[in-house]
Amino acid sequence: MAIPGYDEYVATLSRLTEHVDPTTPTAEAAAIKIAAESLAALGSIDLAALEQWTRDNPQAVPILGLAVGLSQEKLKNALKQHIGTTGWVTAARERPGEIVAMLDAQFGLVESLIAQIGRTYSFGDVLVARAGRFKTDLQSAARYKNLI
Repeated sequence: MAIPGYDEYVATLSRLTEHVDPTTPTAEAAAIKIAAESLAALGSIDLAALEQWTRDNPQAVPILGLAVGLSQEKLKNALKQHIGTTGWVTAARERPGEIVAMLDAQFGLVESLIAQIGRTYSFGDVLVARAGRFKTDLQSAARYKNLI
């Protein structure tokens, strides 16, 4: 078997991951927007209102995490550490106040929502939010690399 040349080798390479167009509508994006609109429609943003919202929308707990900058994985870790479970749907049905209280005490949920709901965001704000996600991914990769 002959060893391929550089150009032949490069021609066999493909992307490790598919490019995802962030502007393409998805079911997940639609669900996030619906949850965000329901949060914005609350009469007031306080612990009691957020507890009821969480009870009424148990599947949408990750939206509260996103509001304070938590990925789904970081949300699971915070839930496990502070309320003893990663299962937000069941916890939201049975103990919504604990979820909301923890997110507020640890991450300033109420203040963050008040600051963000109704704010007009620029294109630059969108890019900064995306860059923060990539920076976190790169920091995680760098930490992992240092472990091996």
